[in-house]
Parts: sequence; structure tokens; C-alpha cells
Amino acid sequence: MTSEETEPALQMEKSPDEPPKDQIVAVIGETGRWQLEKILIVFLISIPGLAHIFVSAFVAPKRDFWCADDLPSDLTEIEVPESIKNNCSISCSKYSYDESFWEETIVSEWDLVCSSSGLPVVSKMVFFSGFAVGTFVAGLVSDIWGRKRSILLFSFLMMASGLATSFMPVFPSFIIMWWLVGVAAVANFTVAFVWTIELAAGKWKVILGMAMQFTWPFGRGLAVVIAWIFPNWRTIFQIVSAPCILAPIMIYFLPESPRWLIAKGRISEARSILASGAKRNKKNISEEEIDIKQPKSSNQRKGTIADIMKYPKLRIKTCIMYFNWFSSSFMLYGIALNWQGLTGGLFMNFLIAAVLDFPAKLLALVSLVWFGRRLPYISLTFIAGICFVACLVIPRGVYPNELPIVVLSMVSSFCVSASFAMLWMWTSELMPTTVRNAGVGSCSFVARIGGILATTLGILAEISPLIPTAMFATSALISASISLFLPETHGAPLPDSPEESEMVPMLQLNQVFKFKINREEEAKK
Repeated sequence: MTSEETEPALQMEKSPDEPPKDQIVAVIGETGRWQLEKILIVFLISIPGLAHIFVSAFVAPKRDFWCADDLPSDLTEIEVPESIKNNCSISCSKYSYDESFWEETIVSEWDLVCSSSGLPVVSKMVFFSGFAVGTFVAGLVSDIWGRKRSILLFSFLMMASGLATSFMPVFPSFIIMWWLVGVAAVANFTVAFVWTIELAAGKWKVILGMAMQFTWPFGRGLAVVIAWIFPNWRTIFQIVSAPCILAPIMIYFLPESPRWLIAKGRISEARSILASGAKRNKKNISEEEIDIKQPKSSNQRKGTIADIMKYPKLRIKTCIMYFNWFSSSFMLYGIALNWQGLTGGLFMNFLIAAVLDFPAKLLALVSLVWFGRRLPYISLTFIAGICFVACLVIPRGVYPNELPIVVLSMVSSFCVSASFAMLWMWTSELMPTTVRNAGVGSCSFVARIGGILATTLGILAEISPLIPTAMFATSALISASISLFLPETHGAPLPDSPEESEMVPMLQLNQVFKFKINREEEAKK
């Protein structure tokens, strides 16, 4: 559902040149204590689901194994001959694993080594495919049942499927339940994100929407801490899923989205919630004074992908954004889920990357407000590409802990995390109003494909860590290069139709390095 600006909710005199104020913002203000308290609730509810996404890096980590058929049962890992470790050339009916840190992983649980070594990757691909389904289902369910009920529903589904996954006795049932976790985790965040941005308008919609992006580094940090303390895949799933049991308590203090209620014609309920919010924000407004109206439904048919592809310039812009979303997701998850294969380390590198994600999101927010869309995205993506290229030429096994490669990988992860967060805003502003949902939604779907393919990089890293790094470098440099031809949208009027979008040309070669934003239009907003 789009958050349409309608007639003001409070009757007040306006100058003829003053634009109509969003009717929700007119009552409770642009931001205040009430909004921050409610956003904190959805913020906290979202974190366990995002932690589940990054837990996938710890369910099947690399560890030594060997055939235990002819070895004494009391033989320690140190005493095992190096010649038989990780050796798949001999037939074996029973494997043993290095237990110096990990107690149990899905690899040791079901002997997913040698001829079965590809199954952990398959399970991750299935898990990530649940993201695409979750995004789609979240929109349908939340539009019908409301945001509040949907958050509660997906929180329960995440808890139930997460706990059930941890008790699965066989690998096929594990994959099925883990797929449900993926559906619920992304759906939960999607609805929480929509609830947040429906509470604001104008620049505060951008700021609050970007603030919700900070749940991702919290989720990453939670995943690595739990995996370090509880090195057993079953326990990890149980601990990450457990906080969802608090969802009913937290949801009790969360109202339904006023904007959704207004769209559904439930005006009295919306008025009551807004009056409560206004009172909490110390605004002297009684419920009787609030005059809100249901937006008039547009008779115009919603646009589809087919409508986008009919227009040459819009088609090119969309295809460029498809590649940007794909490559950003491919790099982001490819790095986050494969630290061990790319750099040789897992926990410390993963934790540092999670910490760096905080300033990355902050940089994205500041850049969107002050520097537009083109310059920050292109610059950060280009820097990431250069760092990946540098990783290719630095010799491995020379420096302690591969420090130069780790540092450059951290910088790349930082840049990709920040630039990916910017794509939501840039894409939505490039798309005309009539096809905006279709455009952004299809870009998000393409990003899921990138995430699915990122799960396969662990296998390529085993062949050579240079292969995934080369793929990252190529993706980043191509993305930065083709984005040079996209127009800046910061401060520019949004196109309402594909015809208007066609009037905004792609940049020519002599214009691609001119980074200028429309400050005059921005000042009017």
C-alpha cells in the first residue's frame, strides 16, 4: 500500500502556495516520543528474524573430518594422521570430526562430506529462496489482515519453524523447516518496515526507513555472538528463535498502522490511535477535533513489469537497477556468509563486519540527505570494486592472518552495505508512480536471486578464494560503470507516469561525471 498524502486532518488555514500536509503528520507531528517508542518495538521484533539470516553462516562451517572406520574410538584429533584428514579417496561408513570448537553442525550431524558435500549449499539455497516468497506473502497478508496482526503472525511462525528446525531428525525435513524460517524472517522485517514508513511523510519517511536498516547489523551481531557462545547448530536455532516468545507482549503496546486503518475505512479506530499519539507527543488535540478521511481509490490500473518494458528509456533504467540489486545482494551475502572461505577466519571477521555495518548504514542515511543518490552509490561501489581487485593481486600465505586481504574485504563489505541501503530510495524515485510497486518489487526479487547464488560461493572458494573475489570485483565495477548513465533523482520531481519518465533522459558520455542535484526543488519539499 502506498502512503498517499490526503486532506489535512486538522482544520487550519493554509496559504494558497502551501502544499497539503499529510493527515497523519498533521495530528501527531513529523516525529515525537510516541513514534520513537512504537518504532523501537518493531525494531526489536525484527532483529531475531535477521539474526536467522546470518545464522546460516554458522550451521555448516568448515571443519576437519576423517574416516573413523579403522581408528580407535579414543583417538584424539591431534593423533589423527594428516594423510587421512579431509580425504575422500577412500570408502568410509563412519566419519569423525574436529571438535576443538564446534560441538555439532549439520555437516557432522548428517555426514555431509565427500559425495554429500554439496548438500549444505543446497540447504542454504532453499533457505534463501524463502526470502522471495516471504516478501511476496508479507505484502498480501499485511494488506488483508493489517500490519499488527501480520507482525504477530510471522513472529509466531518464525519461532515455531525455528524451534522445529532445531529438532528435525533427518536432513530433508530440516531443509523444509529452514525454508519456512526464511519465509517468516523476511516477511516479519518487511511488514515491520512498512509499518514504520507509514507513520511518516516527506524526509522523515526516508530517515525512519533508513533507521530500520540498523536492525541488520544488530541481527548480524546477535548471530555471531550466539554462535560463539553455543557452538551447536540446534542450540543456535533455539536461542535465536526464543525471543519471538515475547512478541505478544510487545505487540500489545503496538497499535495498528493508522494509515492502513484509514485506507480500509476504519476511521474511528485510526482517530483513537492518532489522538493517543498526539497526547503522548504533548499536542493539545482532542479526538473530536481530528478530521481524517479515507483516500479516494484510484480507478487507474496498477502497472506491471510489462508496462515498464514498453518504454525504451525506462526499460534501460530498470535493467540497470536489476543488475545493481543483483550485484549488491550477491556481494553483500557472498561476503557475509563466506568469511571463512574468503579470508580464512570466521568469528572475528564476521563480528568486525557486523560492527562496521552501523557506520555504513549511517553513511547511507547522511549521503541520501546531503549528496543525492548517484555520487554516493557509484563512489562506494567503485571503491568496493577496487578493493576486490587489490585482494586479487595480494599474495596469500605471506602476511599474518592474511591481514591486508581481511582489511580490504572489510572495506568492501562496508561500502557494499552502505550502497545497497541506498538502492531502495534511488529505485523508487526512478520509477513512475503507476509502476513503482512493480518496479521496486521486481528489483527486490532479482536481489533474492543474487542472494541465492551467493550461497554457492563457498564451493568456489574451496577451489580458489580468488574466484569469488574476482566475481565480486567484476560485479562492483560493472555496477558502478553502468550507474553513471542513470539520472540523479534527489530533489527532482517524481514522475507520475512512464511517459513522464521517458522525458528524463539517460546521461550522455560527456555528462556521466557531472554530479549535480536540484537543490531548489529539494528546498521546496
